[in-house]
Amino acid sequence: MAYSDYIDWKGWEEGAFGACDAYSQAYFNDEIGPFLRKASTTPPCLVEIGFGNGSLLGWCRSRGIDVIGSEIQAALQERARRAGFPVVDDLSEIAAETADVVVAFDVFEHIPYDDLVALCRDIHRILKPEGHLIARFPNGDSPFSMVFQNGDPTHVHALGVFKLRRLMSAAGLRLEVLKAPCERRLSLKGRLFLPVRRLMRAMFSAFVRYAFLEGDTPTTFTMNYVLVASRPAVPS
Repeated sequence: MAYSDYIDWKGWEEGAFGACDAYSQAYFNDEIGPFLRKASTTPPCLVEIGFGNGSLLGWCRSRGIDVIGSEIQAALQERARRAGFPVVDDLSEIAAETADVVVAFDVFEHIPYDDLVALCRDIHRILKPEGHLIARFPNGDSPFSMVFQNGDPTHVHALGVFKLRRLMSAAGLRLEVLKAPCERRLSLKGRLFLPVRRLMRAMFSAFVRYAFLEGDTPTTFTMNYVLVASRPAVPS
């Protein structure tokens, strides 16, 4: 499937561009909010790579955050421009040390490894010292991620902990944490059951690590990984 079919396949309607539902707002608050609060400038600057139908762009606008979007699909770029968002074709158009936070949700799995190294080096360049990269992608160390990894014909590779360590090192970024995505349940039933799910996962993860992996990685078997990395203030 070519990317020309992707927008229809994902069900991204132009009239909904930039809309951010209650669940997405809660997720962005938890996953991204803490790093924006650490920003060295007010308002902070966020760069999103692969903004899709613009829900994070809309969330940033509603909170007064300076945001720049990067996207390879011309139709989505045009939607963003019509909605008044700054858009670039490539990170090379962004000045060095511009961003407090760079976000790439559901992007890395679409990019061949050598190109991903080049992208992460560009991310290093545009991040301010001690700025953060937050990326989400299918968990290449988990059998439970296969429904995501193999469900999209534009995914080109899986990303596990050892490949990610090498990637961050090659880009000059400091890997801070590789974890499960933040979870928020809006319904009462969901909030009550979430601690039970977390306990069940922790028990399962501990069993698999010690029974089969001698206590080593991965840190989580959730369907997606969230990677948090930073640009060191002093180059290593």
